[in-house]
Amino acid sequence: MPRCANGHFQSLGLKCNTCGMQLSYREATSQLLDLPSVQPEFGRTASLYVGVPPAFREGGYSIALSSGDGHLQSKGEYVLERIQGGTWYDFYSKSSEEFARWLNIVAFGESTLKFVFADAAGPLSVLAVSALPQLSQTVMVAMTADGTSTPVEQNASYVAVSAALRRGFQVLALPRYLAKQILASEDADEPPSPAGSFSRVVGGLLGLRGELMDLLERDRHIGVGFHLLLPILSGSLQVYGKAANVFSVQSYQLPKGVEPGEVKTFHTLVSCEKELRREFEEGFAQFRNRTVKAALSAECRMKERADGGSFDLFTVVGLDENSILRECEDGYTAVAKRAPALRVESLA
Repeated sequence: MPRCANGHFQSLGLKCNTCGMQLSYREATSQLLDLPSVQPEFGRTASLYVGVPPAFREGGYSIALSSGDGHLQSKGEYVLERIQGGTWYDFYSKSSEEFARWLNIVAFGESTLKFVFADAAGPLSVLAVSALPQLSQTVMVAMTADGTSTPVEQNASYVAVSAALRRGFQVLALPRYLAKQILASEDADEPPSPAGSFSRVVGGLLGLRGELMDLLERDRHIGVGFHLLLPILSGSLQVYGKAANVFSVQSYQLPKGVEPGEVKTFHTLVSCEKELRREFEEGFAQFRNRTVKAALSAECRMKERADGGSFDLFTVVGLDENSILRECEDGYTAVAKRAPALRVESLA
């Protein structure tokens, strides 16, 4: 806005309407060079969903990666053109650079907390992990293949988890056999499915994401980057009797061949009503001192809620990375022998 020699700001014209002095446009033009600063708000949490439905309890920015009849990019969805019979290597080799550029354009890595929620056995899982910016506070929460999965699924899961660990991401694995044990939906018309169960687990975890990330980052500082996720949704002490029994049941959910003595860290996040807090704290302490006393770090954190006595519980067990890869190793090797491109070494 121009002003006269006496300092009066005016709208467009030749003379000041206040004092009659001539207006100076030269000075007003120089002020146009001072651009306002831009401080975009990226949000605290960014989530990438791969092969699983997004969780509805989430806050923050989210993207769903999938394949379909054509290529599509939108604010919350990235669709790759379907490749008939495509393996993880087909999608990775064709689209990893393009998808990485797109993630950079939408500033996915600028949020404080970054999550990848993926069906690791699916063909898009390796692409997603490989394209992500290699930044701190990034977690891959993966539904991993197990002994009942096909060798092709085991191969993809093995490579996806290996790629995430190689890139320095924290990995939180939910084996498919555990996902099958969780009720997928409260809607009776919707059949249970592992992907639906996984989505429900994700919804509960996102409500505790700050505490979860704090525990995982602390474990990273002591060299623990792989974790097993043992969830119980809508549990009741009327079923379990006491909190100590909940942890005892979870000890039987460890993968075949993994003994309690192999546990490196043992953490539990509980969402329950206030009256149950002491019960879970005492039950956790009893189980820790009796079964996982050798763990390098162990902690129980609580979040209060009013929900008629039910609870959601997520136990995060730090293990050596080969504990979950061991279940998929035979299938990975069998496929890689017949198709050399489907090896971890094929990743750039």
